Amino acid sequence: MARKTELSCRPLRYREIARTVDVTERALRDTDPFFNYVFFPPPDAKYTRISKLGARFVLYIQYAYYVSQKEAITLDGGDGFITYDSAPNGLSLLRKIFQRMVQSIASVVIFLIITLAGTKEQHHRLKETRQQDEASKDTVNGGQLDDVFMIDTLAVTPDKQGLGYGSVLLEAVISQADAQSRRSYLYTRPQITPFYEKFGFVVVATYPVGENNPTWTRPPVQRVIMVREPTLKDAQGEEEQSK
Repeated sequence: MARKTELSCRPLRYREIARTVDVTERALRDTDPFFNYVFFPPPDAKYTRISKLGARFVLYIQYAYYVSQKEAITLDGGDGFITYDSAPNGLSLLRKIFQRMVQSIASVVIFLIITLAGTKEQHHRLKETRQQDEASKDTVNGGQLDDVFMIDTLAVTPDKQGLGYGSVLLEAVISQADAQSRRSYLYTRPQITPFYEKFGFVVVATYPVGENNPTWTRPPVQRVIMVREPTLKDAQGEEEQSK
């Protein structure tokens, strides 16, 4: 069995994106209600295969964006990976221009995919979750998100979970935030909060998704926002959590 100290992560490559999409589905399909609420075909999907294929394409474009920004890290060629957004205020002007250009292209492509392959209910759910996420961001750094890191996706293929992959990947990102003395935040579900708490994340807000949606017959999805203060080193090299 591999040990956490033996694991070494590196930037994700374009040719590994298809693998990360497979890993995302395998890791989250049976465990993450939010993933199912947003990406899996709702009852009004006449062609579920097309809807699922569209969801895969959306994930592919999202991960390709993160690879282009060098904000995707992997272990074992995509078997474990993390995507994240660096603090915008820490980027150079050229990097910001490039980022906005790629974001615009990715947004257009994703919109076209959702329009062609999605259903009316999927459009509704995407709009609903986007609005709720935006409204909740005031709980993070007073809504000033240009100064914080955001953890987007952390996934490990089921047969390699429990080997320390998630810890190594998460540490690779929060160490960057620490180096810049910046907060980090993420969205997760209640069952996963103990894992993130080990790294200094604390819950700042919880809210339901799908609570008033009659097409969602399962319990409301609980969405949790967690924030982590940067860990700083004092003059003796000892680590301490900033306040």
